[in-house]
Amino acid sequence: MIHVITIHYHCERWIKLQHRYLRKYLQDCKVWTYIDRIPEWQKHQESFHFAEPSGKLDLGRCTPGHEGSRNHWAKLNKLTSLIIEDSDTKEDDILVWLDSDAFPVVPLNPFIEAKLEKFPFVAVQRPENLGDKYPHPSFACSTVKFWKEHSLTWSGDPVNRKGGRHDTGGKLLIYFLEHDIEWYRLRRTASLTKHPVWFTIYDNLIYHHGAGSRGRGCRAGNKGLSFNENKMFAKIANRPPYEDFTWDDHLCPE
Repeated sequence: MIHVITIHYHCERWIKLQHRYLRKYLQDCKVWTYIDRIPEWQKHQESFHFAEPSGKLDLGRCTPGHEGSRNHWAKLNKLTSLIIEDSDTKEDDILVWLDSDAFPVVPLNPFIEAKLEKFPFVAVQRPENLGDKYPHPSFACSTVKFWKEHSLTWSGDPVNRKGGRHDTGGKLLIYFLEHDIEWYRLRRTASLTKHPVWFTIYDNLIYHHGAGSRGRGCRAGNKGLSFNENKMFAKIANRPPYEDFTWDDHLCPE
C-alpha cells in the first residue's frame, strides 16, 4: 500500500486538482491530509482516506519569519507518525510526501517501485534555489521500515543555513551525509516559465507549482519576473480535455 501525505493550507483550489491527478496516475494508494484554514473543509473528506485539521502543534522556539517552515514540518512529522502507528500499516508500505500544489503528470507507480529497489529514499532536490541540497517535500518517498528504523524527521536545523539545512528536510540531509546514505534526487527537467524554481517539472514526472498557498517568495528571488497567479493556475487546471492533457506546447525545456 502507498500512503500519500499532503498538507492543504489556506487554499482550497488545489484539493480537487491534486486528487484528479493522483486518481489518474497513482494506483493502490491512500491519501492522508491535514486541512487547515479552509472553510467547510468537511466537504472534501470523501477525496481522502484521512482528512482533519492538524490541531495543536509543538513548533518549539521560532525565529521571526520562520514559523511557516516549522509549521509545515511539524504537520508532516505528525501525519507521518499517525500513518506509521496505524494498525493497518505494514513495514513494506510506501510513504509518499507531496506538496499540496504538486502532482504526478505520468504514471507514478513504476517509478516508485524501480527507484526504491535501488535507493532507500527518493526526493526532489532544488540546487536552482540558491544551492539547496536538502530533500524537498514537494515530492519524496520511502518505505515505512526505512523511516522507522532510522527515526527520521522532516525537521530543519534552525542554526544551519548551509545548503538550505534550516528548511523542511534539512535534518534528513544532515543524517544522510553523516551515515553515508545515498538517496535518489529528482531534478528539474522543464518549466512553464523561465523562473528557476516556480512552475517546474522534475524528472519529467512531478509538477510542482510552488508557493501555491502562500506568498511567492524563495531564496532564488523572483528574478525580475512577475506572475498572474490566476492565469498560472489556469494554465494547468483548465486544459480541456483533461484525458488528453499534454505539456509540450507551453513548457520551457532545460
